[in-house]
Amino acid sequence: MDDLNLMKTVVHGGVIDQAQLAALETRVSEVVAQQQVLTDFQVEMVQLFKLLRTEQARCFDALCDARHVGVTPSQQLLPQDTAPVPLPTSNAARIHFFPDYGAANPYQPLIQVSFPDESTIGPGTIDQAIAALRAERGSVRRKHIFHLHWTNTIVAYAPNHAVAETLKDAFISKLRTFRSLGGFVIWTIHNALSHESPYLAVERALSTEIAACSDRIHLHSAGAIQVVQEEFPLPEDRVVILPHPNYVGVYQNFVSEATARARLGLAESDIVFSFIGMLRPYKGIQPLIEAFRLIRMKHPSIRLVIAGQPMPPYVPGTVAQMAGNVPGITLIERRLGDAELQWIFNASDFAVLPYSRILTSGSALNALSFSRPVIVPNLGVLPETVHDGVNGIVYDATTPAGLSKALERAVSLAADERQRMRQAAIESVAGLTWRRLAEGLYTGIAG
Repeated sequence: MDDLNLMKTVVHGGVIDQAQLAALETRVSEVVAQQQVLTDFQVEMVQLFKLLRTEQARCFDALCDARHVGVTPSQQLLPQDTAPVPLPTSNAARIHFFPDYGAANPYQPLIQVSFPDESTIGPGTIDQAIAALRAERGSVRRKHIFHLHWTNTIVAYAPNHAVAETLKDAFISKLRTFRSLGGFVIWTIHNALSHESPYLAVERALSTEIAACSDRIHLHSAGAIQVVQEEFPLPEDRVVILPHPNYVGVYQNFVSEATARARLGLAESDIVFSFIGMLRPYKGIQPLIEAFRLIRMKHPSIRLVIAGQPMPPYVPGTVAQMAGNVPGITLIERRLGDAELQWIFNASDFAVLPYSRILTSGSALNALSFSRPVIVPNLGVLPETVHDGVNGIVYDATTPAGLSKALERAVSLAADERQRMRQAAIESVAGLTWRRLAEGLYTGIAG
């Protein structure tokens, strides 16, 4: 209600008209209520859309199963076929993506809605993909594609190393079975290895085998090839480079900077840095807090907003303890709803991603999509997305004071220079569309 209090002092030259003030308060309440209704409606529509896509995929599979009622469950669970079945295929394809992270990450749903083809795209495990492929034993069989994304769910939750090895071997065996039946495997590599993986050696072996089994390996930049090959070998003849798309229009983005700052208690004159995302050690939260503390001693008007859900080994309160008595930090220690992102980004001058390791960062694309320049280390593929002095600031990750110097440099920029970088931020991602990604992923296989 800071804006309302300001209005109180200016109505009729400082003389408050109580009737007009009451009417103004009523109108503000109405606008807030309307905004909440719109937010709730959008959330409901997104969930409904996801449900419709899932039901569409199920209906296609059900129709397929109805045509082949002679296939028994025991036949569907056969461990392996020795050779592909040479049946004609239709132009339509069934694309199974795994694991399904659509509820927390829009990456897969955005691919679903962007592929301009009659093919069906939906979530599915390797077992479901094999069963669906086996069921199509008629004169015409659709092409089936298993699109693997993140690998952490395969072995990360094993209780011990031996079980992790067993899970790895079982998954690879199923992947080979799927290919022997005539299926195609696409692997989008989001991380060279899972973050905080308890079984790194097993995961390296798993990744090596997956790469060998894949018909197409998708990376978001050419620079990622070297980063990945430091962990496991890649058959480069199967690698396709397709940039990470932008998030323009994916999230709500209608609030002004002034409104966003008023909501977060930030002044118009503040220089505001923000970090948005899951709170994990490799993301450099502690170095960011320390660098901010040092710079704020010289520039007391700077502010830092940290917003995200703590992930093990962090727990609620971990980051709050790190921040301690450092002034100028606003901490939101929970997962943000999609509708809340605009408040943080639009209140910020710069998004800061001080990762200690990274392959592909959707967070950088998200910030740029909100027209916010990004401060990043010169690690992995980040310098290919963030261009120093253009749409952000890139610092030397090997220099202890690199992050502090980057924050200092950002503070020293004139207002018109910061505005220029904002414009460059949105322009730098304008051509990175989800349709281009979907077409590049499946064209030549799906139809």
